[in-house]
Amino acid sequence: MISVLKAAGAAALLSGAAVVADATMVEPYRLTTTRLMLPEGALSHALGGERIVHLSDLHLHGMGSSEERLAAAVAAEDPGLIVMTGDYADTSAGVSGLSSLVSRLHARLGVVAVPGNNDYFRGRQEEIFATLRSAGVTVLRNASMILQGPGGRFAVAGVDDPFFGRDDLRRALAGIPEGTPTLLLAHSPAVEERRSEAMLFNAGDPSGAWGAGWFWLDGSHLRGRQPDISFESGGSHTLRLQGREDGAGVGEIRLIPATDPELARYPSGDHSAPPRTSGEIDLDPCDRGATIHGAWTLNHGSDGLCVLHDGPDRGRLAAFPKIEPADRAEISFEAPAGVAYRIWVRIFSPASTGRSDSVYLQFSDSVDPGGAPRYRIGSALPLASGSGVALVLAGHTHGGQVRLPWLGALEKNISGGPFVMGRYDIGGTMLYISRGLGTSYLPVRFDCPPEVVVLTPPADEQRGGPRA
Repeated sequence: MISVLKAAGAAALLSGAAVVADATMVEPYRLTTTRLMLPEGALSHALGGERIVHLSDLHLHGMGSSEERLAAAVAAEDPGLIVMTGDYADTSAGVSGLSSLVSRLHARLGVVAVPGNNDYFRGRQEEIFATLRSAGVTVLRNASMILQGPGGRFAVAGVDDPFFGRDDLRRALAGIPEGTPTLLLAHSPAVEERRSEAMLFNAGDPSGAWGAGWFWLDGSHLRGRQPDISFESGGSHTLRLQGREDGAGVGEIRLIPATDPELARYPSGDHSAPPRTSGEIDLDPCDRGATIHGAWTLNHGSDGLCVLHDGPDRGRLAAFPKIEPADRAEISFEAPAGVAYRIWVRIFSPASTGRSDSVYLQFSDSVDPGGAPRYRIGSALPLASGSGVALVLAGHTHGGQVRLPWLGALEKNISGGPFVMGRYDIGGTMLYISRGLGTSYLPVRFDCPPEVVVLTPPADEQRGGPRA
């Protein structure tokens, strides 16, 4: 009996060792090709027999044998169009490797790319964009282009990174002639998630979290300056807070008239507050009697400051604001119509998980300087599938990177929704989410090998493999 148990234990150890070896030394480098036939329709007709090759989530650290195999695999497909959906390089050597790789990518209709969240998070976005453009790659950031395929004209639209809310689908599709078949590129499948629009206040920057403490923010350090907002009518209004990375505390919110000349000196390097000015609206959670729901709590600190807390700091991330959040805090206040305000938030980060604690902020009836509704409570961003898009190509999820029997993906890398990897048909729109090519956090893959995606119009179906 003892010998049997020993044998079983040895077998389990060997099995576990084999799994670890596969996940670390084999599968991350086992390049696969996924072939899909595009559905019949105007986009397929415009492409004629031209294939689309989709690359995503390279996470390069240099140009090595894996990248050489990738370049050769793409070339073997003789692509008509190459598209890339973000997260290109993790290191400076990776940016150099990106330059070497993209210089070897050629397609008759061009190479088109969109940014990913990692490109911003690493703080190398401008270097990465310049590297792509210098190799002749078109980088689309909430923009589109018209291409002439063998069978007609079609549009390629691309949104900026949805993970940090930089995407603007309406702007990306604006200007595309009505009836033009359209391919949309997005780093994340969030373009098909039901989500709202909100201002983002994040206690960190592209380099990562700032650490524990209080910070005055206007949000411009992460997304660029957020638009000034005003209100359509005077009287009572509502401000809503939602958590992004939980654990954040909010001590005060200030609506400062955008015409205040002192604002030109802020934000400051020490994250201090702009001076008080006439006409501003100060929202203190206690003075205004905040209404709290779900995980939010209202606490009095030892310094007498009243703080709204988005629950304990567990490192949980809401990748986008919800339309109807169960966890929220709301403050009512009075404001006149037509006055443009710049929003400042005093936010506390415990920084106990290493992530940038952050919150979303919305108003009941805010408008941007052009009078368009922005950052409104209950607002819903448009979905790609409801915007006349024929095909959406995305990445970001890595397919989970590690997938276990019966459990599936351990980490989807996105909140909510069913979207993890592969094909989804949503009305008349086809969405494909690539498993990507590189890895993040840990250099492992299991039951989720890297993939090159080749999309073939029906006219090219008979070829079925790399072209000679």
